[in-house]
Amino acid sequence: MKAISVLMTTYNENVFWLEESMNSLLNQSYKNFEVIIVIDNKNNFEIVNRLKIYENQYDFIKIIINEENIGLALSLNKAFKASSGQYIARMDADDISSVNRFDKQMKIFEANHEVDLVTSNCRYINEYGEKFGEQQLVSMNDKQIKKSLEIMNFLIHPSWLMKRNTFIQLNGYRNFECSQDYDFLLRMVTNNLKIYLLNEYLVDYRVRDNSISISKGFKQFIIADYIQKMYQERQKKEQKLDSFSEENLNEFISRNYDNDSRQKFNLAKIAFDKARSENKLHFKIYYILKCLLISRYSRKLIVDALRFQLIRKVGY
Repeated sequence: MKAISVLMTTYNENVFWLEESMNSLLNQSYKNFEVIIVIDNKNNFEIVNRLKIYENQYDFIKIIINEENIGLALSLNKAFKASSGQYIARMDADDISSVNRFDKQMKIFEANHEVDLVTSNCRYINEYGEKFGEQQLVSMNDKQIKKSLEIMNFLIHPSWLMKRNTFIQLNGYRNFECSQDYDFLLRMVTNNLKIYLLNEYLVDYRVRDNSISISKGFKQFIIADYIQKMYQERQKKEQKLDSFSEENLNEFISRNYDNDSRQKFNLAKIAFDKARSENKLHFKIYYILKCLLISRYSRKLIVDALRFQLIRKVGY
């Protein structure tokens, strides 16, 4: 039995990204781990063949091939069922872990027995492996993290390392098309589980062109809104349960997703990105005011961003 089980899925990654990701795991200074990889696209023969080579070469790597595409959340749950580690790590097939990632995260657990999940900062890389930015979150205490998560998801999914019992207690991921990690984190908050943000860059997080398309961004915005509503619902109930179902989710998306709303969101996102990136104060103020006037989408984006910065600086 290994101490850590790394859960990974693949779908449309290219082999070069996969090899970079796998090499970053094979080169870890901490060696007591296994890797469970679910292939969610059996027709990506290049990926399938390369992963079979890894599996034949290393006895701690296990490959599972889905007969049909079931999505990230259900694939991760399947990987968990095949795992045995006391701790569960997340890793994506196109991201890169620093050589001492697991060492540093395990030391946090050793020194803080009450912690349930350790996450970290990241560096952003593009499709060519070029670094173009960093997530710059200074240390936040557990209360600041939980209060901030009520506003937005800011924790990098492939940087997670959690206790196995945490995954079991929450019954794994729920079947969201995207933002399943945000739902998982808010259910951690509901259950008063402790999250530790390690202020180090332990993951290079690959931002791909097709992962940040505007159309998908609006759908992700709607799903995150639904996830927040489920969280608020749980907070009002003594049993800490909500009304989530896939049918319920699809109805919510259908009610809120249309071309007119998507176009309004696109304009809101453009103004918000300008407000966030502008360095000159008077221009920043101009774009902030513009966000407050364009639509409810831009108002939510800018108000949530300001609330998040306030919590980081002064607590709550």
